[in-house]
Amino acid sequence: MRRLAFIVLLLGFGCAASSLALKAFWPGSRGDVSLSAGDVVELDDEGTELVLETFRVPKYPSGKPRQFESEVRLVGKGVGAPVRATVRVNHPLRWNGFWIYQMSYDAATEQTTVLTLVRDPWLGLAAFGGGLLLLGALLGCVGGWAADGGASV
Repeated sequence: MRRLAFIVLLLGFGCAASSLALKAFWPGSRGDVSLSAGDVVELDDEGTELVLETFRVPKYPSGKPRQFESEVRLVGKGVGAPVRATVRVNHPLRWNGFWIYQMSYDAATEQTTVLTLVRDPWLGLAAFGGGLLLLGALLGCVGGWAADGGASV
């Protein structure tokens, strides 16, 4: 069991380290865009566009913002049928390798939203490596790390 745990840990570390090394050479992309209703931003070279349909700021009775959310639509050749989704704080839209986050808004007018667009092609490899690291650690705890089966020194 110890040997299996060690191998799984090494594989996990290798995947996580590889994702970091690959990211240094092919980093993906990240950018913030400010949009008002009806504005369009191009996501990729295939003509996929993100359209802001509406932006809302629901409020508590005290007047403080409870949430801010953007209704968006993805259109273009790479999409097929248009995709409609709501992007909220802490609830990003994940689509075709993109993560679209609700970051901020113009508090003065409450008409403009700021979305962060992230494309990280190595995120899956890093997550897989992290899962292997966790699995290896669990196997090591269950099987015991010490050569004599887990006896203390």
